[in-house]
Amino acid sequence: LKFGQLLFNTGCGFVTGMSSVVEELLQLLACDVVLVGVLHQNAKSQSFLSLIGRCSARARGVDLNAVLSRWNGAGHPAA
Repeated sequence: LKFGQLLFNTGCGFVTGMSSVVEELLQLLACDVVLVGVLHQNAKSQSFLSLIGRCSARARGVDLNAVLSRWNGAGHPAA
């Protein structure tokens, strides 16, 4: 399996549409699995991290829900 990872710091508050960006990265990088960490700031200027994962159809055995549950993540197995 080809795995891609990226940590992205927005330098500001929550940015909508990042899941679509991760989906595009999966295609552009021709990866089987992509995990992206997006660092945001809340209204009190406190940093927080959003983890977004995507799998291609080739990664049938990968369950990102199980992987991300360690950090209270949710979603469906083939997100």
